[in-house]
Amino acid sequence: IILSRINNHGGVDLETLDKLIKWGFNRQFPYREADKVMEVTRDAFSFLDQRNLIDATKALLRLPGVGISRASKVLGLFDQENLCIYDSRVGQALTDLTDENGRIVLCPPGQNRPGDNISNSELWAEQYLRLIWTLEIIRDYLNECGCTLRLADVEMALFIMGKERNGA
Repeated sequence: IILSRINNHGGVDLETLDKLIKWGFNRQFPYREADKVMEVTRDAFSFLDQRNLIDATKALLRLPGVGISRASKVLGLFDQENLCIYDSRVGQALTDLTDENGRIVLCPPGQNRPGDNISNSELWAEQYLRLIWTLEIIRDYLNECGCTLRLADVEMALFIMGKERNGA
């Protein structure tokens, strides 16, 4: 992702996105117009460079076929120290995490997993930020206990927990 951004003035090319999505979903990036993809990823990473995760996520979510799982995969794999992937398995692992207002982090639906059906990209972007905040608390606590973890490490543990919870 970093090399693609260097070579493409801040954007990510379709070939790189195809590799990311093939790794996670075993298919191509869903939107195939290379120029538009470059423009949108350039905008998304410009927002991310400004530490504006919500607008970075919303930019990617505007592409047809890109949901929160794919958008967060693109952003999360760019910075595994501070970001992560937000998918149905991670959401499933956190369904019991609540406060007086209900669940802290909603669960994106997956291919074979039920989740919260939200069509509003702004809400999914806000939920992604909420996930990051939640995982930062967990990571910081574990780091204080002597573990040296990135945010992606905490997410990977939740990913495994989500698989076990759903019995898949």
